[in-house]
Amino acid sequence: MLAYRDEWLIEHNCARLKGCVLSLAPLWVGREDHAIGLTRLLSLAGRVLAVVEFDVRRKLTAQGQRLTGLYPGQPTRIAEQPTTERILKAFDHIALVIIRIDQNAQRFLTVLSDLQKTILDLLGYPSDLYQQLAVNSG
Repeated sequence: MLAYRDEWLIEHNCARLKGCVLSLAPLWVGREDHAIGLTRLLSLAGRVLAVVEFDVRRKLTAQGQRLTGLYPGQPTRIAEQPTTERILKAFDHIALVIIRIDQNAQRFLTVLSDLQKTILDLLGYPSDLYQQLAVNSG
């Protein structure tokens, strides 16, 4: 039972398709090919979520790290096996504001928290990727 508890389960991805994350049900489309295409697109999205989750968990284990701060209202709670949904929720309050006056544009970007920087590092994204969005253009 203990060995079964920590292994990857395909049911987790099926639950994503049935639940609120990808919401395959109820499916109201007029044509059968649309239903097939939407189902394939949502299953592909489920696979992307699974790969992100697997990659982050693997890197956390390899580095001996734990993520804290993923649970709202519980900043010290440790997430030993974070889900992709919870990881993405950490980026909820990010905003990019672009103000255009004539031909000039000013960009203002929310500053990343330490948790968000850690998540981007675990995902293997370059550290300046996010900051490039705020580069002001003329």
